[in-house]
Amino acid sequence: MNFPVNLKNLRKRYNYSQERLAEKLNRSKSAVSNWENGVNNPDFDSLIIMRELFDTDIDTLLFGETDGEFSKTEYLEILNEPQVNYGLPLTTEGVLERMQRQIVEIESRLAQLEKDRNTEE
Repeated sequence: MNFPVNLKNLRKRYNYSQERLAEKLNRSKSAVSNWENGVNNPDFDSLIIMRELFDTDIDTLLFGETDGEFSKTEYLEILNEPQVNYGLPLTTEGVLERMQRQIVEIESRLAQLEKDRNTEE
């Protein structure tokens, strides 16, 4: 799995400390450290925000440079099957409902990131 290495490289390329990235993601510094050390993996909304922060796509973030062809099994493996771990159904409806709830939160976080970027400039 390339994600821990990819995350660390992207974080450094964009001059984020673990603490600063954690702030942007509304997560703890130890969470970012755990991701970089392969202890566990980020949740879906953190991946979406990192995709925006690092101006990349999720495939590249998770797997590095690839042809973009991944199976459902590979995606679930890289994400530690969060639907199962959290007791959510693996049905399309269950995943869509969860994603719809997360979209609202993600949009709010992205708006805050954009506001922060404008303030920093």
